[in-house]
Amino acid sequence: MSKPSKQNIIDYIWIHSRYYGDLLSACEVLYEQNFGYASLDLLFSVLEKIVKMVLEDYDISFCDALNNLRKEKILTEKEFFFLNSGNLSVRKIRNLLVHADHHSIAIEKNGVAYFLSENETHLMLYADLSNYIFHIIYKIVKRIDDRDI
Repeated sequence: MSKPSKQNIIDYIWIHSRYYGDLLSACEVLYEQNFGYASLDLLFSVLEKIVKMVLEDYDISFCDALNNLRKEKILTEKEFFFLNSGNLSVRKIRNLLVHADHHSIAIEKNGVAYFLSENETHLMLYADLSNYIFHIIYKIVKRIDDRDI
């Protein structure tokens, strides 16, 4: 069975919550219009909001929320690692984007340094990360499908 496309995921999420469906759609529009930082920042924000919504705890840290999803077996170890651990985890990149001096920080990929101050870096990160994040969001929402979101 093939994985759903991003548009199928947006449609599925939109059925449950127009708000989150519209935000995911906006991520794609921003990316297509070459707004790298905005598309990436919004995608990370939507992910965090959905994770906290599922746990019904908006005061929990993102790190603790991901740990709870892992403990509840909603996230696999591979998904948890992608989101929370390592130098290129979603949480690490998000924290660098939000809290760091972008001009002094670079991400290395295939021996090339990509500075976080560059829109092209944000677009590359969105292209590299968004498919997996969309599928994780889909999986989380599908798992709690019987609840209203």
